[in-house]
Amino acid sequence: MITCPECQKEHSNDAKACPNCGARNRNRWGFGKKLGVFVGVLIALFIAFLAIGAFTPESAVQSSVASDLCSQSTEAAHYIAAKSASPADANRVTRDVIADQKYPLLGDKVVASIGMMVAVSLGRSTPDEIAKGVHDRCVNSTAPTAP
Repeated sequence: MITCPECQKEHSNDAKACPNCGARNRNRWGFGKKLGVFVGVLIALFIAFLAIGAFTPESAVQSSVASDLCSQSTEAAHYIAAKSASPADANRVTRDVIADQKYPLLGDKVVASIGMMVAVSLGRSTPDEIAKGVHDRCVNSTAPTAP
């Protein structure tokens, strides 16, 4: 029950207007209720954003990038090894790969390093073995460490 501000008679707070004088009930959807709904919506949105953030943590993004880098490193090693018959060939193929920017995620220095690993391994290992070795090194170097 509330008191009408016009006629001072009590009536239900659910009434649209005072049954005695007809004055509009300002407390029906007053500021307090609107503020409560607004705060409730804000809290719900905050919780929703937290839940969404929990499904896409920064570590998952980092893991995806590391996986892409390892994948391209493995592919580059296999490509250079498969196209090379000797260490000199590996150097030539590596220069071509760098010039063509065939593996853009890796950058020139990484491709050059992979080319050197291929050149050193040629004759002792197959392209598949060389690529596996590069992949294993990459995965081990990008594995997350405990805090």
